[in-house]
Amino acid sequence: LCSAKKQRKKPEAQTGGAQFQRRCSHCQVQKTPQWRTGPLGPKTLCNACGVRFKSGRLFPEYRPASSPTFSGDIHSNSHRK
Repeated sequence: LCSAKKQRKKPEAQTGGAQFQRRCSHCQVQKTPQWRTGPLGPKTLCNACGVRFKSGRLFPEYRPASSPTFSGDIHSNSHRK
């Protein structure tokens, strides 16, 4: 008995076709452990922003510290008191 393993076709972005660099629609970060669903659809938010969005705490002034648009004077990544 031989079991055949199904192979899925990889999207072009993963196979080296058209190079598409995904960005978080909120903080513009490109590297994240997981892409999450946001107000613009599936896989539009980074992990940090997606978790905050799902819990209702994604505010314009929030940016993860690793975001290229993070500014300590404007944004806060700590909990509000």
